[in-house]
Amino acid sequence: MKLKVRNKLIIGFMPLLIVIFLFSLAGIKTFIAIHQNISDLQQKITPTAMSMLELKSVLLSLETEIKARDIDQKKTEEQIGQIQNLLRNHLATEDSSDDPNKQIAQDIRLRAMRVMKYARYLRNTTKKSWMEPAEVDKIMNNIYQERIALSNILDEHIAL
Repeated sequence: MKLKVRNKLIIGFMPLLIVIFLFSLAGIKTFIAIHQNISDLQQKITPTAMSMLELKSVLLSLETEIKARDIDQKKTEEQIGQIQNLLRNHLATEDSSDDPNKQIAQDIRLRAMRVMKYARYLRNTTKKSWMEPAEVDKIMNNIYQERIALSNILDEHIAL
């Protein structure tokens, strides 16, 4: 049986075309899976990352007020409420996560609760009168240390 050159070329390249087609389908399927995974990560991570950045902003604002020795009691109470809401929102998503994230979430919660305790103490104290500079410096240093530790934890957590 004699085949024409055209038919020989078609028969010779057909397996190659089939292999290329199969690899193309596998590549398209992989790209779709990658896109879906990225979309899922964005939906899970973006709200958490935003709440962490807001938490850092509130902590910095609180520290700035203390440094200026100008505690606005209403604003401080709002900031404490913001921290509570951010923790509630962030930790609600972290409770369903795996064990390392639960540990990080608990560390964030403990440090943020300490900052809220210091802020409430300052707010209540400034209702009566302003404290001694040494006491303010001590509380300010405590808030600063907690903010730095929280910032490091949040930065590492966001990077994950």
